[in-house]
Amino acid sequence: MLTYTDYSVSSDILNDAINSLPDIDCRESLNFPTGQFFYDPWEIKEEYKGTVWETILDSLEGPKGEARLIKLKQGEAYPSHSDLDDRWHLSLVGNNSFLINLETKEMHETIVDGKWQLMNAGIKHTAANFGSTDRIQLVVRKLLPLVEIIDPVKIRITLIDKTEDRRFLFDDIISPWLNYSFKTGVIKDFVGKDLSAELTIERNALDRLKYILASENKFKMEIIDNG
Repeated sequence: MLTYTDYSVSSDILNDAINSLPDIDCRESLNFPTGQFFYDPWEIKEEYKGTVWETILDSLEGPKGEARLIKLKQGEAYPSHSDLDDRWHLSLVGNNSFLINLETKEMHETIVDGKWQLMNAGIKHTAANFGSTDRIQLVVRKLLPLVEIIDPVKIRITLIDKTEDRRFLFDDIISPWLNYSFKTGVIKDFVGKDLSAELTIERNALDRLKYILASENKFKMEIIDNG
């Protein structure tokens, strides 16, 4: 689920970042979108230009998506979920905190070592802080790939019942399939909405999605454009 990359920051830069942490309650975005949320590079906010945060973001090569400082307080954990896009993680503060693979029951300790890790976020997971202090990480979204679809079908996926846990259901049922499908190049033009999502998919990948939806009976699919 987590793999170390060749990207890192020096101990001096890491210490500068720790000493320059903004006051955040839960999350703080360091950049802003310039176009499509999941596809187009994000630009660093004016207040963070020329700071240690720009230096750290530049330690990752290539265009990047949303970059957020995320705090998990002592004794807290996230609900089970998966994400449609993978993320880079850099640990800044914390001890005895873990990312947990809920499919294999493996725990991955988040260590403050200046090394970027890449997370396969399509795996159902959680994060938990069992430590003596807040856990703070810099998490950067990996932009979704731009692909060509040979036999396109545009579809809409919609939650059947308007429930309070709709985000949980989407991340539990749809996001693992989305994450895998982006990586295998069978979907493009994804747009997420409150209770639905629209995307273009290869026709030969429809059966797998139909199977997932039918087995859970929480979402329905409709064809918007049959090509």
